[in-house]
Amino acid sequence: MDVHAQSGELFSGEAVYPNTSGLLSYGHWEPFYSISPDLLQSYYLKAQQRLKKNLSDPHTLFEFHVNTGEDINSVKQKLETLAAVKYVSIPPKLSTPAPPNFQPSQVYLFDQDPGIHVEEFWSTYSIYGVGIKICDIEYQFNADHEDLPYVTIIGPEPEDPGFGHDHGTAVLGEIASLNDGVGTTGIAYESDLYFAGAYINEMYYLEEALISTLSELGEGDIVLIEQQIMAFDGTPDEGYAPVEWYEPFYDAIQLISGNGIIVVEAAGNGDRNLDDPMFSMDNFGHYPFLEENWSEAIMVGAGAVGVDDIARSKLWFSNYGSRIDVQGNGEEVVTTGYGTAFSSEGVNREYTNSFGGTSGASPIVVGAVSLLQSLYKQHTGSPFDVDFVRNLLVNTGKPQVEGTLFPLSQKIGPLPNVFAAANEMLLSLGITDAFEKDGFRIYPNPNAGSFHIHIPNETVAAIQLRSVSGKEVAVDYRKTVMGFELENRNLETGMYYLSLTYEDGTVVTKPVQVIN
Repeated sequence: MDVHAQSGELFSGEAVYPNTSGLLSYGHWEPFYSISPDLLQSYYLKAQQRLKKNLSDPHTLFEFHVNTGEDINSVKQKLETLAAVKYVSIPPKLSTPAPPNFQPSQVYLFDQDPGIHVEEFWSTYSIYGVGIKICDIEYQFNADHEDLPYVTIIGPEPEDPGFGHDHGTAVLGEIASLNDGVGTTGIAYESDLYFAGAYINEMYYLEEALISTLSELGEGDIVLIEQQIMAFDGTPDEGYAPVEWYEPFYDAIQLISGNGIIVVEAAGNGDRNLDDPMFSMDNFGHYPFLEENWSEAIMVGAGAVGVDDIARSKLWFSNYGSRIDVQGNGEEVVTTGYGTAFSSEGVNREYTNSFGGTSGASPIVVGAVSLLQSLYKQHTGSPFDVDFVRNLLVNTGKPQVEGTLFPLSQKIGPLPNVFAAANEMLLSLGITDAFEKDGFRIYPNPNAGSFHIHIPNETVAAIQLRSVSGKEVAVDYRKTVMGFELENRNLETGMYYLSLTYEDGTVVTKPVQVIN
């Protein structure tokens, strides 16, 4: 059945759709997606072929724009009487997952418990996200911030429904703030940033923002959804949920995922168990958190960094459940914007030490995906897909831990370890010469005779520790996901030299200081 919207009316073939003429006094019809039907059809067919799933036909979705002054619920009831209508829903009001206010500390670049080992990745592989496009979808950002690169706007100029520009500024800063020796440095600072507004012409248009990314991004590029919605609005069960709880947004996610784009979605700050039976009732039969219905998006929860609770445990506000794939830092995120850490030189040089929530967690995962994708494309010439990187992040990540406040059963997934993920990825590809041989790190250094070497361990043929006099010193070592762990608790205080001999015969030596 050829149903389409044209000039504010709904048609079936060439005739006006039955029983819709009387509705024109209440509002007008528009297609759900504003792109051309032919282009939409090509996206739809490609998504079906790639995902091998029955996707909702995007041509059967329509919007009815209710005139000012009309009662929206009364109009909804009239629309529900139309023949062959599956469901009629009022779009939820979107919001950014607002960050709680925490004490300052920056950890996500480093190798502590809540860090994702970005510095080890940088020093070993000399890859910083080049060639990867990343689009943040939300409201606004400060395009004039001096620590942000140029950001390309996709679609109409973004508008602000009242949240300000700091949220978007903070998100973009985590991903790609400039490596210029001042302020912050983004995880994937050589990636190309894009931005699509979710609020246009005083209306929430997340689906339009999602579909618009297909005009600029290609296979293997990344879309970040920095939005959440209210589920069960107006009931005792109301609370924030991931945007895919609303079926049209879920459909748009699947449509762009099916065209090869990797979607990263904030899980939301509702402290909701997405496995609760209430998420398998009502909602017009749409239950996206049941495993058989999971979208392709990588969903991100919020983990502690050691302030509100033990590092990598679930934070009090994060949604949780089997649908959540991985976590990021949900507190203490240092990035651009807001001005809580530095504001004395004006809005274009503001920095925060208190960003967080699933809003702060999700860009950390995006940065990890960008680094890995850039490394993968450099060595294979083509991008990996979302299933590949999701499994890689989960299998090599640092496990979620039991908190003092919330049990391990409230799943938010592991924290990515981008260095371990890169090592495993290249090993699986049979690539053993992709790193800087002198880029390995010794941690901690100084130490008390026990330390780690961060290096792709399959490439190392021998390890030797010598005193300053050149005498070889016995040391026990074992392989880890990060490289090697070495120990000799009987070492005297002083300077030693650690030599790594690689499979190709290259020898690299670095100093190790032992203190007791």
